[in-house]
Amino acid sequence: MDATVDVAKAGQSRQGDAYGIVLLKGGTLDKALQRLSMVLQPGDLIFIERRGWLYRQVARATGSWVSEVGLCLQDEDGSWVVYEAAMPMVRRVALADFIHHTRGNRIAVRRLKTPPNDDQLQRLGAAVERCVGRLNTFNFNLDSRQLFCSKLVYQVFLEALGVRLGQLITLRDLQPQLPASTLRFWRFWYLGAIPWQWRTITPHSQYTDPGLETVFESF
Repeated sequence: MDATVDVAKAGQSRQGDAYGIVLLKGGTLDKALQRLSMVLQPGDLIFIERRGWLYRQVARATGSWVSEVGLCLQDEDGSWVVYEAAMPMVRRVALADFIHHTRGNRIAVRRLKTPPNDDQLQRLGAAVERCVGRLNTFNFNLDSRQLFCSKLVYQVFLEALGVRLGQLITLRDLQPQLPASTLRFWRFWYLGAIPWQWRTITPHSQYTDPGLETVFESF
């Protein structure tokens, strides 16, 4: 099945044109990429359900399908790139390469309700470029020097735009909703002692942030 639905108007683009939410059900990732390229704007956040056991546990810990987030910008020749906090460091990758890590066709794009202007985009680009090459970690500690995907997004939007995306929580805040199997995994991951007091921020909390609106979703 391959169905595309352009939902009722959701807001305005940087050029002032109204846009709707594009929902793409079924089809291929190439089809999703084609439709995605038609609605994407610089500064958009892209969410995927990244393949891999660890990423699956990240999603389960938050009761969500979302396990990774990246920042979309354009390079000098206008090609779309995604800034991601991958292992072992923050890097920029082609949009097509980023979405091909997702499970099935699950992709979502969310945008600030007031999209950034050109000056703000320059600041956003400069902030994220300064992070390229920095070490990434999977300890998910917001207060460590290392980065992870949702911390990267939180940090660059706060630095460049003064916007806080996502909800700061402690690992203990996640405990009540952890399935038993997921809790066992995280005890193993943290070598038997989960640091419940650590602050973190999740991709799911950014996916549901009220300051953003969805402009594209594929499933």
